[in-house]
Amino acid sequence: MAEHFKYYLILFLFGFYGYGFLEVLWRGFTHPTMSVAGGIAIIFIDYISTNLKELHILYRAIICGAFITAIEYIIGYVMNIKLGAEIWDYSLMPLNLSGQVCFSFSVLWCAISVPIMLIFGRKKRQKTPYLN
Repeated sequence: MAEHFKYYLILFLFGFYGYGFLEVLWRGFTHPTMSVAGGIAIIFIDYISTNLKELHILYRAIICGAFITAIEYIIGYVMNIKLGAEIWDYSLMPLNLSGQVCFSFSVLWCAISVPIMLIFGRKKRQKTPYLN
């Protein structure tokens, strides 16, 4: 039990700091809710990578991208629409939903999930200490 907790904590922190870092590089700043979303997303990507291995990686990437988009929408709806935090606004982007998510970023989430799944798959095959 403690090993599973440690494994998922490390994954969460990797996603938390990794996504926060990427967003700072992209936009110049981030918000703590986006780091939390990154932590949740990386755990989900690991789950899909591990439990749906029989699916082609393209389908797994679409599932991951849809999940990440859903997380982004939920956080955006609560933080931006309900609480008025104005963390981001995609209303000028084509194919957006309430200004909280848009098609182009959904495609980006699908693309980003592919190398993450490949890295996880490789690490698990090598039986590394925290990825076994």
